[in-house]
Amino acid sequence: MGTVCSRNKEASAQEKKQKDEAKPRPPESQPTVEGKQGDNEGGLGQAVKKTPAQDHKYWIDKNTNNCFMVYPKDMYICWVNDSRYFKWYTVKEISDESVEVAELLSVCWLEVTGNIDSAMLTPGTTYEVAFVIMVKENSSGLQYPIKLTLSLPDGSTQEHKVILLKKATGQWIKIPVGQFKTPLQIDGNIGFSFTELDSGQWKDGIIFRGVRIQPIKEQLSVV
Repeated sequence: MGTVCSRNKEASAQEKKQKDEAKPRPPESQPTVEGKQGDNEGGLGQAVKKTPAQDHKYWIDKNTNNCFMVYPKDMYICWVNDSRYFKWYTVKEISDESVEVAELLSVCWLEVTGNIDSAMLTPGTTYEVAFVIMVKENSSGLQYPIKLTLSLPDGSTQEHKVILLKKATGQWIKIPVGQFKTPLQIDGNIGFSFTELDSGQWKDGIIFRGVRIQPIKEQLSVV
């Protein structure tokens, strides 16, 4: 399975590169507020920019820092387009906006990766990257550690493991990947991954809602 996924990943990476090159960067000025303040991703007093493609959401917090939610449609998920292993469906955001989530039905090779250009973030700001997921009550195969990796433009990486079996079920939870301070001069991709490739155990019952990239001081906002 790993070999097939590796081939699929090369093709997916090429498509993603083309997509990223075509993706517009946030505007210099504050985006137009859509909907009532307080009903958006960031919380009270923040403006939200909704993207038609629904691959990510961009908003500016009350301290004028750029914040993002990268949705599964803008990430590489091995086997996600095979209905035997994953299924797509929509959920409502707080803003009443519908977004697509990916539910893991059954895989033994779990690989979810993505990235964001550091130039899209606010320079000199300390950010946290976190997967937003739900563990279903009837999930299985989650007793093995999930490896979370954060790769930064300077070549450094952060890595740690978490056991989802110990996490709350039936609700959206944040699984932190790492923290970093955006450089003032060096731009490049910030990569993040959520993998379990070693056990060979079949796994199910994880719903992927996205990845939040948000300043540390804004962590209290509603998921």
